[in-house]
Amino acid sequence: MRHHFGLPNGRGSQLKEINLIPHFGGGFYLPNYLYCKKIIRSEQQRKKIVDSLIGEKVMVYYNLHKHTFSITIRGIVMAHVDYVKLKNVEFRVRTGGKETVRTKKQKNVHAFVIGTLLDYCEYPCENLPEEPIGDVVTYNPYKHDSFVIKSTEQPVFNANSVEMINSKNKIFIIEN
Repeated sequence: MRHHFGLPNGRGSQLKEINLIPHFGGGFYLPNYLYCKKIIRSEQQRKKIVDSLIGEKVMVYYNLHKHTFSITIRGIVMAHVDYVKLKNVEFRVRTGGKETVRTKKQKNVHAFVIGTLLDYCEYPCENLPEEPIGDVVTYNPYKHDSFVIKSTEQPVFNANSVEMINSKNKIFIIEN
C-alpha cells in the first residue's frame, strides 16, 4: 500500500510517497521506524515500535510543553518518557535555534542528547529511578553555548553513558 505523508527529509517537511507495511493486528508500520498515530491504532502496537528502538540511535530533548523528555528518530517523536538511558552520547546545540532564543526571547527545540537507546520508562513513569551519583549536565541558552557540567560550567560534548531523569536535575553522566 502506498500513501503520502509530510515527512522531514533534510530540506524541511515535504510531501513524500512511502510504502506502508501491514501489521497483523491492524494498522500499518512505516519503514525506518517511522509511525503515524492515525495509522498505528493501538497503544500496544505503538509500544512494540518504541521497544524496537532499543539499540537504535535516537535524539532526546526536554519537552517544555509536556514537562517530560521526547524521544525522536529522524525528526518524528516516538515516545514521551520520564527516564532514558543512552550510551555513546553526543550533546548537540543547534546554533540557529540558540540565536533565535537569544534574540527573539522565543523558546524552540534546538538542544538534543543523541545516543544509542539502552532503556526508558514512558511518561508517566511509576518507578522513576533515584538520581544517580555523577556529574549533572545542564543547558541554558541565555548563559551557555553548549551543554555544561553544572558544578564547574565546563562545556561537555560527549559521554560514554548518560541517564536522563525527569526530576529536579535532568541529565546525569554515568561514564565520561
